[in-house]
Amino acid sequence: MTRALGIRTVAEGVEISEQAQVLRRAGVDEAQGWRFGRPCTAAVLGASWIQEHDAADRAAAPVPG
Repeated sequence: MTRALGIRTVAEGVEISEQAQVLRRAGVDEAQGWRFGRPCTAAVLGASWIQEHDAADRAAAPVPG
């Protein structure tokens, strides 16, 4: 129904990989829950996001020389 309305579907409370697999097969667009990450403070989230993206930027950057 959401696809017919042009709306993306987000499943909340996904705790185990089997749930994620069923939702993926059902066409759910996004999911969140303990399966993907535990609750954390904004400071912890920000630090891990910066670390992850900084590493990705370094890996994608051309080697000088």
